[in-house]
Amino acid sequence: MASTTTPLTDSNQYYASKYGRIAIFTGDNYTAFATTCRTALVVVGAWSIVDGTEIRPAGAGAGRRDWDDRNRKAIQLISSSVSVPFQPCITDGINEEDANIMWAELTKEDRATSRVYQANLYSQFNQAAWNPQTESIRTFQARLEEFRA
Repeated sequence: MASTTTPLTDSNQYYASKYGRIAIFTGDNYTAFATTCRTALVVVGAWSIVDGTEIRPAGAGAGRRDWDDRNRKAIQLISSSVSVPFQPCITDGINEEDANIMWAELTKEDRATSRVYQANLYSQFNQAAWNPQTESIRTFQARLEEFRA
C-alpha cells in the first residue's frame, strides 16, 4: 500500500531577500515576522541599530557611513516585509530614515497581545474539526499549528 505525504502548510507569504526569507507582516503573524526579520537584520549587521543599542556615530567618517548603510538596509528589509495595510505605520520611520521607529510601530500592531484577538483565536481553535474524508491528519495538524503562530 503506497502512502503519500502532504507537506505541512504555511499560511505566511514571504519576502525573499538575499539575507533570508522574511514573513510578510499582516498583523496576525507578528511572531513569524519578528523572528524571520530579526534574523535577516542580524545577518546584515543591523539588529543593534533597529533595537536602538547602536547609535549613529558623530562626524563624517567611515564608521558613520557604515552605520548609515546598515540602517538603510534595515529600512529596506523591514519595509519590504510589511503588507500594504500596515505601510502607513512605518512611513514616519522611512521619512526620518530611522529603522528603530519602524520596528517600534510594528511592535504596537502585534494582535497577539489583544484580548479580543486571543478570544477569537481560542474560539477558532476549539471549533476546528478534522474530517478524514477531506484532509489528512498531517494537514489538520498543520492547520492547528497555524493557531500557535
